[in-house]
Amino acid sequence: MSGGSRPLVWALGGAVGGALLFALGRRTRRGVPRASVGSSAGAPTVERRPAVPGRPGRLSVLVHRLGLSVIVVWAALVASAGLVDSVSASTLPGRVQGGLLTLIGAYAAGSLVRAWRLASTDHRRRAAVGAGLALLLCVYLGYEVSTDFSGQTRVLAVAALTVVAALTAGVVTSVNLFVLARSGAGGRSGSLRDVWAGPGATVVAALVALPLSWYSVQYVPDTAVPTVSIASSLETGRAAKGGAVPVVARITLRNTATTSVRILGSMYQVTGTPATVTPGSDPASAPERLEAALRENYGPAARYNAFARYGQAELIQFGQVVTDAAVLIPDEETTATVVVFVPRDRLRGRRPFALLRLTVDLVFARTDRIPLGPPVEVDSTSATGRDAEGCDGLQVLQKRWPVVYGSLTERLTQSDREVTIGRVIGPPSAVPSTPRTIWWQDTPSLNFSIHHWDKPCGELLKDTRDESDLDLERRSMLDEAGSVTELVPA
Repeated sequence: MSGGSRPLVWALGGAVGGALLFALGRRTRRGVPRASVGSSAGAPTVERRPAVPGRPGRLSVLVHRLGLSVIVVWAALVASAGLVDSVSASTLPGRVQGGLLTLIGAYAAGSLVRAWRLASTDHRRRAAVGAGLALLLCVYLGYEVSTDFSGQTRVLAVAALTVVAALTAGVVTSVNLFVLARSGAGGRSGSLRDVWAGPGATVVAALVALPLSWYSVQYVPDTAVPTVSIASSLETGRAAKGGAVPVVARITLRNTATTSVRILGSMYQVTGTPATVTPGSDPASAPERLEAALRENYGPAARYNAFARYGQAELIQFGQVVTDAAVLIPDEETTATVVVFVPRDRLRGRRPFALLRLTVDLVFARTDRIPLGPPVEVDSTSATGRDAEGCDGLQVLQKRWPVVYGSLTERLTQSDREVTIGRVIGPPSAVPSTPRTIWWQDTPSLNFSIHHWDKPCGELLKDTRDESDLDLERRSMLDEAGSVTELVPA
């Protein structure tokens, strides 16, 4: 289920609301007790019955039945979708939700069909019960649509139907409750107070007991934050005579969370940085170097040293740490050990690297928040349309996964989404969101985005995201991590 603990909130609210309205239905079947007034023994008994609402006019009946028809069709459709989910949803919360939709939708439709004649107080009560339950379904489905609303045709159609059904159910419920209250059909007090008093104790008990169980069983594990620790090291090896110097890089990823984590994308880079160290400080260049170290958030790779001046970092090697979309279960770890060959004269010659730097970047999310379909790989240099739009002058190797929904209700109320990562290759000046820096080369870089289906390639290069896309990332618990390891060549 998307949205984390939202399905269990719906289950709790549906159970409470269902219990309340179901109790009202039971009251409807039992009827209201009759009051008897008698004289002395042997005298005839006179029974006082609640007032029955006057017979409505033909036009009123036609309009009312039109409203009942709309709600019955809506409730039947919801019950049908719930029945499909209760059998075929891929998760337990999805099946529970499907069962609730089936139960409440079928009960609402049945109550409205039995109230079709509108000839008695009993019919009025059934109409109020059925329309009230349908209104509960509309509120829930409207909330589901609002959490991921977009202009996609399917979502717009569901939203429009939900609004029409909600307005109709609200009017039918209000009219019938008003008629019942005016006729005194709710009991001796002439209101519906007695009708609601019975299920009140049940509702209060549910509100006390169910949240405690839900908090420990569902909320705590469902809101566990995904975390991945990175341990990396660099070590120079012994080179053959006249050969390149091998540098061994080891990278270990460990899932330290209590939930499974999906590594959407990963990249390591090994760079070399020249440096000049002088016995005395250089006050003239201090402001420029201070600005270079503090202007952007580059982490521990950026620094200011009063006695050292650093040159432009040069890329030596880059690659993936793990395969894209790899899954790590809790406490699982994986290690990548790679060898990087560096020319001898770049370590000990006239233009040596003073520092070798290993940087690691990861993009990951909770596995259960974004179930993914088969990926599609796209190269922006050979693509057209949205796969190349906004990526002019760059080669962006994109991998796109469609987000797979686990239930029919989700497919109807949620927009089509995709997860995209891109490895950007090209001159730094062509990347609009990346300022020039001496600390490492700007490309290649690992970019990512979770967005609605119609976003172009340039979405990967943006500094900012649309609020709706940011909400998708928050609900997916999307996060990133990185590490920096440096080595002074021996």
